[in-house]
Parts: sequence; structure tokens; C-alpha cells
Amino acid sequence: VHIKANFLMYENGANTPPPTLTQTDAADAVIRSKMFRFTQAKKIREVLDREFAEDSNAQLIALGDFNSKTGNKVLDIVQGRVRGRSDALVAILDEVPEEVRYTVTEKQGRAVIDHVFVSRSLVPSVSTVHIHNEQLIAHGDHPDHPYIIPSDHAAVTFVL
Repeated sequence: VHIKANFLMYENGANTPPPTLTQTDAADAVIRSKMFRFTQAKKIREVLDREFAEDSNAQLIALGDFNSKTGNKVLDIVQGRVRGRSDALVAILDEVPEEVRYTVTEKQGRAVIDHVFVSRSLVPSVSTVHIHNEQLIAHGDHPDHPYIIPSDHAAVTFVL
């Protein structure tokens, strides 16, 4: 999945500001974009819940660019708010040592914004998790920026 981030959503879903932008318009645009992100997360959770309703031991994976750091409410919704239940997902990137657990690097530092969540039934099958961030750079620091930009996200691999 990809959950969009760093955007403003103006009235009627427009991504361009009105001709006379007020501070209230800007605040509303921020609120709309946050709500849109929560709505995307809820839709992902609905799909997962449908599968769990059919099979409480369903083997499910939700992964992608969530544009959310660990602890963000968007991730909380996707993972499942009630952690102890069988329909809650497990973050397998937590298996990666903390000092190398990042999928992006930026001027503010390193962060995990790409995530892999698996159903509890799959956890015993996960044997290897790796974030390929050894050569990851902040794309703004690339000498060919803005003309040639390598991916600013590290690839993630895992073995089931």
C-alpha cells in the first residue's frame, strides 16, 4: 500500500489553494489531509478485518510506504488497536536491530516509514528480515538532484 503524506487538501478535495488563502483555509487543508490519511488506514483495516472474519487464522501481510513513523496513529489503525487479539498484525521490521532500522534518511535523521505487518499466524514462518539501507542517501543531497533522483526509500526483504 501507499498512504500519501505531506500534502494539503483544500476544500472540495483540491490540491491547489484558493485565490485568497486564509490561515483558516490552510488549517482546514491540514485537517482534511490528516483525515484522508486516517480514512486510507481504516480502509486497509476493513480489508484485513473482512479476511479475518472469514478465517480467524488468516495468513495476511500488509506492507508498503505508509509515510508514517513508528507510533503514528495511521499505523495503529492498520495494525489493530487491540494488540492482544488474534486479528492484530505484528510489525516484523521490529526484528531488525535498532541501529540499522530505518527505511529513509533525511536531514532530520533516519526513520522507518515503510512497514511490513503480518498476521500472528505468519510470525513463526518469518525467518529473515533485512532493510537494504547500506547505500541509502537523502535524495536532496544527490549531485544530480533534482534531475536524477534515486529512490529515497530502502528496499525491505523478508523470508517466509
